[in-house]
Amino acid sequence: MEPNSVSQSRKGALMAARRGAALLLCFALLFLFLAARIFCLQVFGYEDYQARVMDEITVASALRAERGSIYDRNGNVLATTKTVYRIYISPKNIQRSAKRSGLPLAERIADGLSELLGIRRETILQKTEKVGYLDETVARSVDAECAARVLSFIEKEGLWGLVG
Repeated sequence: MEPNSVSQSRKGALMAARRGAALLLCFALLFLFLAARIFCLQVFGYEDYQARVMDEITVASALRAERGSIYDRNGNVLATTKTVYRIYISPKNIQRSAKRSGLPLAERIADGLSELLGIRRETILQKTEKVGYLDETVARSVDAECAARVLSFIEKEGLWGLVG
């Protein structure tokens, strides 16, 4: 073997080692950058991301103020305040739970609520398909007796978080 070829092979090995070291350095710098970015997002951006999450999961809804009773000049009650309830379903949670359990939850809910509230089954099924909504109102101004029957249905069927 010639002395030139030995020195050339050493040069090639040295160049490969340098390329490997440069590549390792690039990956190390990339890893440090990503680790620093994750740290900044978790520590310094916490409040911003926490506020975004709260905006996603909270819903503002108007509540009617209690007005009190209205009397005529003789003291007879003409109108009074009555507590009423809103019955709603959570289409997103219904779909998620149905996928996990493999059960036809939308049909069970539609059957039960249509019987209890006197609403068409198809109307309730249409509301269960609106998976982009956090909740969908099924009935408004429901009296306490009917609301108690709905709560009993929810408890009996194990539908907490799906119907309210």
